[in-house]
Amino acid sequence: MKKRNFDISLRKGYMQNEIDYSLNFYRYDSLNDKGMGIS
Repeated sequence: MKKRNFDISLRKGYMQNEIDYSLNFYRYDSLNDKGMGIS
């Protein structure tokens, strides 16, 4: 779900969203060993 929202935001060129997503992804990946399937 978050990746889909990120993809839409990225297409719109929202750089701040990209930064926020990156921070959230690393935090999420730390809490979830399976991560989100993104390497």
